[in-house]
Amino acid sequence: MLEPSTITSIYDASFSDAHWHKALDVCGKTISAEAVILYEFSELRQVSYALQATSTSIQLAAETLQRYNRIAAEGRGSNFDNEGLAAAHGANAFEVLYDSDIWKIDANYRNRPEVKMVLEELGWFRRATVNLSDDPSVYRGAIFFFGAKYVRRMPVHTKALACQIGPHLAKSIELNRLTSGLRRKYNAALSVLDKIETGVFVVLKSGEVILKNRVAADLISADRGLRLKEDNYLTCVTESAQLKLASSINDISLTAEGQNDEVSRILEIPGDRTDSTLLAIVSPLRDANIELERGLTGALLTTIDPLQPIKVNTDALAHAYRLTRAEKRLAKLLIKGLTNKEIALNLDVSPETVKTQLSSIYQKCNCKNRLSFVWRIFQFSPPII
Repeated sequence: MLEPSTITSIYDASFSDAHWHKALDVCGKTISAEAVILYEFSELRQVSYALQATSTSIQLAAETLQRYNRIAAEGRGSNFDNEGLAAAHGANAFEVLYDSDIWKIDANYRNRPEVKMVLEELGWFRRATVNLSDDPSVYRGAIFFFGAKYVRRMPVHTKALACQIGPHLAKSIELNRLTSGLRRKYNAALSVLDKIETGVFVVLKSGEVILKNRVAADLISADRGLRLKEDNYLTCVTESAQLKLASSINDISLTAEGQNDEVSRILEIPGDRTDSTLLAIVSPLRDANIELERGLTGALLTTIDPLQPIKVNTDALAHAYRLTRAEKRLAKLLIKGLTNKEIALNLDVSPETVKTQLSSIYQKCNCKNRLSFVWRIFQFSPPII
């Protein structure tokens, strides 16, 4: 298991871009790397979120890296970065690729202009890349640079530890993306959760709710599967769901404390009605910015109610996953909270046609069901007002 300090430093950056440097310093040290670059971007114009974060060593080498970028931009380089990016994102999610998996590490490799400059001026020669996304429209990954002493052989522990670090980095980026609009617009994240149009609870390991936004409060009032006891502890309508929720909050809170390696859990929380199942994503929470409480660790419970319309843009997702025109129309109705029967009536098709198209959409988007599909949509268009 990773050291607690590695895990906690990663989640410190979830809601605060200022903490990425330290997080990546710790990640680099963990796997014996000299420098780290973390990135996410998309070539889809509908996706506005982008992230680039670096370890401190990258900041200190800014002048060299500026010249490195000029070489590439002016076409005097060897297309090294594009080759690496294509290879990394052709790999499976959280798969680690060494440079030797992509190129032959020989004299020709050493003489590439970019490689030669970084080696001579910074002493970084080898690299490893981790693909942090299973989404073909999003480039999300981490690049680790290694010193010249690893010219012949990479550290034996690198791949194993990088594979463990990868899911935590991906989850932290996901949380960062979800609240990026809040930070840009309101210069805060956790303290202005009312500006996000989905139910969000900040919960301690014990299950005590210390903050809920207005949508979460509405869910409680509507008795949609979650309830709040007089002592402010979160419970579920059914006993089985309550046991799963309590254990999930406890276990994921332990991750936030660096005592567990589980990244998150997705729960289905049934209500009194058969069609009223909520989706809840339990994620590690650390309040590094001290917006709420010094030293706060716990869980962020993000809920999605499929029966409530949400204001998200389905165009980017439809383009990314090559949905047909009919599938795109169906996806928009799905997001509005319509049942399969209501979708069939709206589109004037049979329920079996709806079922077939839904199966195709889920397969294309790598989703198991309606609930996970809605969460996928959220990653394209976080519901910030």
